[in-house]
Amino acid sequence: TVLPNCQRRGYGRFLIELSYLLSQKEGQVGTPERPLSTLGAQTYEAYWKIKIVEQLLNCFNENKQKCLLKTIMHETGMAIDDIIETLQNLGVLTMKSNGKPVINVNVVQLEAMLKNEKIKHAHWVTIDSEYLRFTPVLTPLLLTNEEKAVEKEVKEIQIVFKQMGQDAVEAALLQAESNDGSNPNET
Repeated sequence: TVLPNCQRRGYGRFLIELSYLLSQKEGQVGTPERPLSTLGAQTYEAYWKIKIVEQLLNCFNENKQKCLLKTIMHETGMAIDDIIETLQNLGVLTMKSNGKPVINVNVVQLEAMLKNEKIKHAHWVTIDSEYLRFTPVLTPLLLTNEEKAVEKEVKEIQIVFKQMGQDAVEAALLQAESNDGSNPNET
């Protein structure tokens, strides 16, 4: 909680990022205590949005066609429910006819969204995790339980990247390839 006279200065976001970095150092996943205040919900949603968009762009830059929720969870320290909620709020998470989730993203829109969010929240104080010195006391039991829950729900999510200049035929081909179910290792 940030005192009213210190709100809208980036301190809430700083505390959110610090809590997620500490959770990552502990090998835990983090999520806010609920219910959130209106301002708290806005701050968390903005933070999640930036972190998820960064992860999706990292997947694109590394030419990944699959996005493991476990990987996003490890990279961000966020709980699976928060990740899925953010993907839904971004409007990129859809379900195929066979019930498997698919992330449909336009890379140019993601890059523009990230740029706009960073400009909008330029006053946010960031933490360089390289300089964070913290020795966890707890063992990472929660992360293990969260991973098991993830494996029961969804192991991986198909990503369909749309780029500028890609016509409807190419998009249809990508969609057809993702619907054919030719990979027996998928769950």
